[in-house]
Amino acid sequence: STLFPYTTLFRSKSAALACVTVAALLDHAAAAVGSTVYPGDTLETDPTGSLRLRLHEAQLYMLADSMSSLEDSDAGWVRASLVKGTAGFASGVSDRVEIDTADAVIRSRAGVPTHGRVTVVKPGELLVSSIHGPFDITVDGVTQTIADGQSYRALITEVKDPFNDGGQGVQPTVRSHRRLLELILIGAAIAAAIGLGFYINHEI
Repeated sequence: STLFPYTTLFRSKSAALACVTVAALLDHAAAAVGSTVYPGDTLETDPTGSLRLRLHEAQLYMLADSMSSLEDSDAGWVRASLVKGTAGFASGVSDRVEIDTADAVIRSRAGVPTHGRVTVVKPGELLVSSIHGPFDITVDGVTQTIADGQSYRALITEVKDPFNDGGQGVQPTVRSHRRLLELILIGAAIAAAIGLGFYINHEI
């Protein structure tokens, strides 16, 4: 198998979640191809490393200098929390993927094979791309679509109180949402380039 430089994995003692299909060993031998990962495990790649996990039809991968943790998942789900860097995913007809990061939830759709990617640019800003298939991004209960083959800047901001900020206006009786999500379309070319740069080979 192909080896990638230095990937670390910290193990918990829960039911097995997925299997490592691409990983590396260098100095701190922590994760190898065929290793089993568990909910609660923290995955981290160094500046030249990468990692890929597989659960049936679903896959989750991390590029260089990234960190995420695996969460408890129901049957047919892979759930992860992205702390920094870039995570990509592929979902099948039956198996789905959910990535939590920066107050946003990126989730594949039931019965829709999808390949997507999310990068933490900075606090409150994500780069979210669909390489194949639509999927959803949710912030504070409001869901928007990441269209098939498109890339977006996702800006997450706090809702401002017009009275606290010295502005005028009618204060709502109940605030149902505290954060706003703005999607800025970048285009299809970037999503296509991402797909060529790191292709996930999965059987549907």
